[in-house]
Amino acid sequence: MNEHQDHIDTGGPLEEMPVETPRRAASVTLRGEDARVARAVSMEAANQSLADALRILYYVLLFSLALMVVLFVMSGARTIEQGESGIRVRFGKIVESGLTPGLRFNLPRPVGEIITIGSGDESVEVRDAFWDPVIDPDQVSGGPPGRNNLRPGREGSMITNDLNLVHARWKLDYTRSQADRYLENIHPDHEASLVRALVQRAAVHGVAQTPIDALIGSGDQRSQALSVGALETSTRAKVQDSFEALDLGLRALDLRATPLRAPQRVNREFQQVLTAQQQSSTQLENARRSRTEQLNQVAGSAHEPLLALIEEYERVLETGGVEAGADVLDTIRAVFDGEFDGRTLEVNGEVFEGFKIGGSASETIVQAEQYRTTIRRAAQSRADDFLAKLSNYRANPKLTLVNEMTGAIQEFLGRETTETFWLPGGSDLRMLLTPDPEWKREIERAVRRRDVEQNEARRNAFNSGTMRE
Repeated sequence: MNEHQDHIDTGGPLEEMPVETPRRAASVTLRGEDARVARAVSMEAANQSLADALRILYYVLLFSLALMVVLFVMSGARTIEQGESGIRVRFGKIVESGLTPGLRFNLPRPVGEIITIGSGDESVEVRDAFWDPVIDPDQVSGGPPGRNNLRPGREGSMITNDLNLVHARWKLDYTRSQADRYLENIHPDHEASLVRALVQRAAVHGVAQTPIDALIGSGDQRSQALSVGALETSTRAKVQDSFEALDLGLRALDLRATPLRAPQRVNREFQQVLTAQQQSSTQLENARRSRTEQLNQVAGSAHEPLLALIEEYERVLETGGVEAGADVLDTIRAVFDGEFDGRTLEVNGEVFEGFKIGGSASETIVQAEQYRTTIRRAAQSRADDFLAKLSNYRANPKLTLVNEMTGAIQEFLGRETTETFWLPGGSDLRMLLTPDPEWKREIERAVRRRDVEQNEARRNAFNSGTMRE
């Protein structure tokens, strides 16, 4: 046994196996030296396999731990989407706000966190707080008959400046402008109820400062729309003041009151008043349009300065008399004559530009000028004929008289009403005082027909501006 042991110790890397010292000499040898060597080799392979397995398990464990550390660190990263604003928090304290969309990193929880807040437009409606449930919001008038009173808590309303009641529904559009203030002062579950309460408070204050006639009563549609717009603007400003006073990090964008209604019991009377006002406004607008059209037809675009000049002339006449209004009257004549066409005219501090006389006034002026020219030419022609005849008379009076008499007789005989009889010399002529009735009627019809034709020809010539003597 010792020789074999010495051979093993010097021949290889195997450690020396402990050998039990026999208590007494063996009487029987069960195994030989080869079996013990085989057992030693087998134990060496098992130990090597166990060492390799432990080494692999160690590396796997190290990799797993490293992966867990990486995943833990990466758990602090978060992607901020479009329409969101990010806030970086560390140990519960905000360290950075206003993070823009994209991938952002922070220490993982529970050390740090990235919280996202929506930055898009939000809306809150106040539907039932100031509304009567029996009223259809889409129905302007009509509906079931109203009650004599409203029950608080069931039928909402607001009190106006003149102690009337009005129903309204409100809608607010807002946005989260400061994410850090919003995160510190608002719980997301209570956001809508808080904003709705602030809108109700501002609406009550705004309506309490406005009379009902400015909202749904008297006045034209334009002035009523302006009043409602002013109410919406002032109410939105009150809501924004509340946002800032509470440091909520919100910004009011738009506030609308739709619709505005009187209580059902008196709504029909309000609608009748509105209908009458709309009809009055329509008729007034039609009257103004008709006035403008008629004035344009009369004087064209110069009607405005002419009206101003006429009013100024009347005012001057009342204060200073006819002589004081001579200058204004000269200006009126100059406007009619077209001297101010395309020029600037100032009347009592009011400036008129780019006007031009036109319409029937211009046509009448042109016709008057043509008639004056025609009359002047006709008078001048008759005067020239008279002077020519006067000159002939002074040169030869007898011949001139014979010519004039001959011409007069020829003109008389050429008339349609003149009956001509030819008699031989020395004959006796007897005439009836009463002409033939049929012939007389025929002559009268011919004369009337001729007068009508001549008048029509004169009218056409006068209208066309070609009238001559």
